[in-house]
Amino acid sequence: MLCLVERTAYPVCVFVANTAARAAFYSDSTELFNNVFTNNTATSGGGGAVAINKLPSTIQNCVFVGNTCTNGTDSKYNGGAALRNGWAIGCEFRGNATPDNGGAYYGYVSGNVVSNCIFGANSATNYGVAYNATMFGCLATGNSSSTEGGVLVGGGGTRINCTFVGNLANEGAVTDEASVNCLCANLGVESHQPDIAPCGRHGLS
Repeated sequence: MLCLVERTAYPVCVFVANTAARAAFYSDSTELFNNVFTNNTATSGGGGAVAINKLPSTIQNCVFVGNTCTNGTDSKYNGGAALRNGWAIGCEFRGNATPDNGGAYYGYVSGNVVSNCIFGANSATNYGVAYNATMFGCLATGNSSSTEGGVLVGGGGTRINCTFVGNLANEGAVTDEASVNCLCANLGVESHQPDIAPCGRHGLS
């Protein structure tokens, strides 16, 4: 890990290729700004890059690439990049993975919000993008849920003004919760929409 500034808020830190039982960065409650997390691995707990246990917490303008959780099939291996409580704002999640739920993001309790984030090529058994978070203005493309009937986002919260394009849900759905003013054009999703269209509750136009 390379940390350029040491403060409670941990701005401008770079975490690369760390392996730990519980994430490269683990905290009860904190703020992270402009950090980069690349190729980190959690071997016996959720959140391949970040695990934050308590509200309020904020992750803002951070980048998560290629982080993973491994060796698990139960709930503690959720969240390929982040297992957390609080807000994620203006972040980018690419190529993160977990063998359980939440390829990029897993909200551990209610009240989680993901705003203006980009999700690309994240994968999970289910909820390949995110689990248990309200999403505002997010873009998700190239993400996947491998289980048959899998869902890209859900488990709690609402999707508002989001776009889901080119994702694979293996005959499943974009979301198992409500969506408002969202657009969808995905592969392996119910109805196989060929063109971008408004998302219904299950990604149907």
